[in-house]
Amino acid sequence: MKENILLATDIGYGDTKYGFLEDGKLTVKKFPTAIARVTGRDSFGEYIEEDNELIAYQGKNYYVGSKALNYPDRLIPTRTPDFNLTYSPLILYKIFKQEDLKPRMVSLSLSIGEFKRKKESMKKICSKFLVNGEYFEQEIFVFPQGIGIWKVAGSPQNAIIIDIGHNTVDVLSIKSGAPDRELSFGIDNMGTSNIATEIRNFIFQKFNELITEHEAKEILSTGKFTLYRKEIPLTEMVEDLKKEYSEKVLNSILQHTSLKEFFKRAEKVILAGGGAYFFSKETQKEYGIEIPPRPEFANTEGFFQILSEISGG
Repeated sequence: MKENILLATDIGYGDTKYGFLEDGKLTVKKFPTAIARVTGRDSFGEYIEEDNELIAYQGKNYYVGSKALNYPDRLIPTRTPDFNLTYSPLILYKIFKQEDLKPRMVSLSLSIGEFKRKKESMKKICSKFLVNGEYFEQEIFVFPQGIGIWKVAGSPQNAIIIDIGHNTVDVLSIKSGAPDRELSFGIDNMGTSNIATEIRNFIFQKFNELITEHEAKEILSTGKFTLYRKEIPLTEMVEDLKKEYSEKVLNSILQHTSLKEFFKRAEKVILAGGGAYFFSKETQKEYGIEIPPRPEFANTEGFFQILSEISGG
């Protein structure tokens, strides 16, 4: 077991990313932020209670991660109010067990729009918890989304950080090396689920086929849709959608008139998060936007750097 270590996490609405030191190097991984409440028997008639992947928490049984996706009718929507406050201990437990960790310091994050309201509650819920009959206690640090990306980018003195997640877009403005609260905010329902919905609607209208959000993101990544074992090229449609989505995101951000002027003159505009993969290269070039090498893990990598500084390591 890896004890007394630092663990950085980024629990998103779509995926949970996390990072820790392994053989002296930062290892980053992810799994779906999927939680299914289960009881009784599974679809094969097996007693679910006998499954060693089952996790007991507050008198109920759950699957967490990829296994939970096998039970779509039992999935708890990640957009359920206070999902992160309620279920973060389950997700942390999944990481601890999956990687055989016993961390002394753990970082968590919240969208800028809910950071002030939920920070202390998140810290309290995750610093001590009982899952599967095991007690865990660790020091918790809660950071606003985007601060990790800023750290990875070299902590520029005047910058705008755009973090596109599954559900939200967080905008963090840095002036004179410090976050500017007046120019920092979160936008709900503007994340990658937005463009995935557009793909799903297109596939239904064009082919009369219902696809999942995961399948929609595969189409966005590959530019292809497979039907009856035949690949159908959709590159042109996908690129058009990416451009429309990119402009939609920027327009929503620049509606904040006070940010508009800073956007023109900031030293850097850095875009990261899973949504960076779906951002139009044309729009990126037009507005001088930078994307880090591993945008999906940028927050996690930056959070780990901050934890290391706090711990004196």
